[in-house]
Amino acid sequence: MAEKTFWGIHSGRMGEADSLFLTEGVVGLGDSKLGDLSKIKPNRKDIKKVFSDIYPTSKPNAVLIRGGL
Repeated sequence: MAEKTFWGIHSGRMGEADSLFLTEGVVGLGDSKLGDLSKIKPNRKDIKKVFSDIYPTSKPNAVLIRGGL
């Protein structure tokens, strides 16, 4: 049987964003180095550029994994 990977999305340290996630149907993601994600155009090229600039020593495929797009 193949090994499976699962990701967990937590709504804050103590579940403080549960109501936002459930009522608005959104998931919040963040990285203190990225800052305001709304300032990045929502396309693969621009997101990869921002990640590459912030994490210049990351392997090229790590950017794809982190970006998730």
